[in-house]
Amino acid sequence: MPTTERVPPDDPDVAAFVRALVDELFVRYGDDPDELAPTDDGAAWLLMRDDHGSAIGCGAVQPLRTSLPGAPEDHGEIKRVFLAPQHRGHGHARPLMDALLVLAGELGYSYLQLETGTEQPEAVGLYERSGWTRVPNYGQYVDDPRSLCFGLVVPR
Repeated sequence: MPTTERVPPDDPDVAAFVRALVDELFVRYGDDPDELAPTDDGAAWLLMRDDHGSAIGCGAVQPLRTSLPGAPEDHGEIKRVFLAPQHRGHGHARPLMDALLVLAGELGYSYLQLETGTEQPEAVGLYERSGWTRVPNYGQYVDDPRSLCFGLVVPR
């Protein structure tokens, strides 16, 4: 069963997954990779490892005010959720999201938001099945018709 661990933002596996995510988003949307919303320097990162200790995915939690200035301090944002393609469809995304929720609670967040897109139906399905609800697009996503934003109260 895969496990998650908190890692520093400069972890080489995180960097590799973020690069792979950027490349995948370019293929799906054709956008300039340099226009990807930055991740907060203080974001808390999780790395998911398989039974053999190999890194298979990552995700981060950051303050929502990074993307939405003026957001309450106890509101966070999920960023850079990624599973290596060969590990998709095996039930690993839900435990990764659950671990990010636990981390968000430990960091003091009571509410989370995230953004995904119309060309990521598997992500949309995961979030909807996990209890996330659609919220108005926020921050840089407000005028992007391809963006889909979701919110969730952090379970206590």
